[in-house]
Amino acid sequence: MDFSNYAGQIIAEHEAATAKAREAVTHAIRAGEFLNDIKEQMPHGAFGPWVRALMPFSERTAQRYMKLAAKSDTVSHFPTIREALAALEVDRPPRSEDEPMPAPSIAPAPGCWRLGTLPDGIEVHIIPSTAEGYAFLTVFYPTGTADEDGISGGMAEGFSRPIRTDALSEILERIVVPARLKAIEWQEFDCPPHEANFYFAAEEA
Repeated sequence: MDFSNYAGQIIAEHEAATAKAREAVTHAIRAGEFLNDIKEQMPHGAFGPWVRALMPFSERTAQRYMKLAAKSDTVSHFPTIREALAALEVDRPPRSEDEPMPAPSIAPAPGCWRLGTLPDGIEVHIIPSTAEGYAFLTVFYPTGTADEDGISGGMAEGFSRPIRTDALSEILERIVVPARLKAIEWQEFDCPPHEANFYFAAEEA
């Protein structure tokens, strides 16, 4: 079967992914969908040589696009490919009991929740759980859309799950590029009791 007709489509998506930062993840996912489709139809061992012969990127990049496509429902809201891939890394197997965990440097004080903001409008919410040792970490990304009053400021939830407080820093570093993590401005607020109960979600983590 001739797969050369796919090449132009994949290259176009790759070029769009590298040229348009705000649409990068969308184009990377599309390229990954084409690549996954091709690999399924090719004989074993033929995919790698095909990528090397026709694509302007490495097999490693191809694997990343395919990974994003396979988890598109999870990563489509992320503004950059790097952050989307980092979010998928959160699902790696947990550390062993003998491996030390980082200090809970960004965990909120008892009875409080933390709001972190980046210059580009990304927000990080850390809300304590009634399950001891857990907090609910949520990252929101600006969509650029206007609300019902015509005011720009729409936000899309890109990552949300209960996390052990002693792993918050490590997990956030996988979601936000470490260099940008230093630019987060943190604020701490009192947490109303009726908004602090994430016990069941944390127990499922």
